[in-house]
Amino acid sequence: MGVNRSLAERGVDWLHRKQRDHASRVVIYGRGEDRCQCNALIGQTEFETTAEGVPIISESRDFLILVDELALSTGKITPRRGDIIRERHGATTVEYEVNAIDGNRCFSRDRFRGRYRIHTKEIDS
Repeated sequence: MGVNRSLAERGVDWLHRKQRDHASRVVIYGRGEDRCQCNALIGQTEFETTAEGVPIISESRDFLILVDELALSTGKITPRRGDIIRERHGATTVEYEVNAIDGNRCFSRDRFRGRYRIHTKEIDS
C-alpha cells in the first residue's frame, strides 16, 4: 500500500476487500489449460445498440474480481476475450466465456484500477 494514496482510494480498497470477504463467490478463471481460483462478486451490464433503426439490448453476466487476485502460473493477467470462468450452482458448473459485447471491451476497471468488471456470456459446456 503506497503512502501517497488518497483517503478515497484507501476507502475503495477497503470496501472491495469487505465485499470480497462477505459477498463473493469462488470461481475458477481459466486461459487454455492454466487456471486459478478467485473470489468474484456477480453483476450484470446491459449494452444497447441499434441495428437498422431497431434498438437491441444485450446483457452480460459480470464477474468483479480484484486485480491482485487474477493471476495464472505466469503471474498477473488482464482479462482476454475467450478466457473461461467456471461458477458452481449447486451440483452444476456453469461456464462463461469472457466476451466483448457489441464491440465494447471485455472488461473495465474501477476508478482506482483495483478491480476488474469482466463481461461474459454463458456457453454450453
